[in-house]
Amino acid sequence: MRIAPLLLLVLAACAASGPPTRPNDREWSLLMADYEWIRTLRTAQKEPPPTASRKDQIEARLENHRKIEPALVAFIDKLREYHDRTADPRAAPVLAREKILLGDDYMNLLSRYDRAIDFYREALQIDPSSDEARQKLALAERG
Repeated sequence: MRIAPLLLLVLAACAASGPPTRPNDREWSLLMADYEWIRTLRTAQKEPPPTASRKDQIEARLENHRKIEPALVAFIDKLREYHDRTADPRAAPVLAREKILLGDDYMNLLSRYDRAIDFYREALQIDPSSDEARQKLALAERG
């Protein structure tokens, strides 16, 4: 019966350990490798020619989004969880950048300034130091 307390101690130690709650380079490197893959997927998408109609441009952009959406959503979820768990300051600009990219699509392609404003505000909530988000928010609010 001396094994029971030892076993309980080992189980408690294993249960208490979980993902790190401090920023760590190993996990950050894995996240950035995923992000590079997302960037590669984005650049590999076929862009419509500049002479394409607005409708064709919108349809092409939506199709491009559909192709990368599963990988992007999974990445954003992992990055947000990492950011919330570790408060790593490196994560906020990346999360904010993704909100800015979504806002850009709403503003520049769909002319939905209201939705763009929402995304730019979200970016500023995530990363209050983002000059890009601040500038684009001001531009969208004027539009």
